[in-house]
Amino acid sequence: MAVHDIGIREGPLHHQFLFNLSRRHGGSLAFTIAWCCYTLAGCGSSGPYELAPVSGGVTLNGKAVPHTQIIFQPKGTPDNPSPGPGSTAFCDDAGRFELKTVRGEPGAVVGPHGVQIYAHGPAKSVAKDADDGPQVKEAFPAKYNVESQLTFDVPAEGSAAANFELTE
Repeated sequence: MAVHDIGIREGPLHHQFLFNLSRRHGGSLAFTIAWCCYTLAGCGSSGPYELAPVSGGVTLNGKAVPHTQIIFQPKGTPDNPSPGPGSTAFCDDAGRFELKTVRGEPGAVVGPHGVQIYAHGPAKSVAKDADDGPQVKEAFPAKYNVESQLTFDVPAEGSAAANFELTE
């Protein structure tokens, strides 16, 4: 069942649903799987799309954050509501990344994207009333993931400068 099948459309509730799903099922791997399934089920391209190589870096308060995942989702238009698949990458220890589409193709769809950045880190036990299993604490503030307004315009020639120098 895709997220949109239960009435949650793209936006803050959709992202909160996926984040909660991830927290209940072990962290960033579960989030990645849920996000990929949603993207493949509901955001596929209805025609050909152009890809360009995209790489860059992510820091928080000037430092790389372990377990950082960056997600680029192409923004649709009325004429092309589904411009192609989203792209994602995990940053290395220095915060560097190189995007691949959720279909495994190198790069990202050319054009404007919404960007989300997560760093769940390894699971940690958190005391709470409900028995949801191990919980993880998100390293980045919500303004960079579930409430993100971050954007990046992928040029046709690609970019090696998709850098996000974020602060808390």
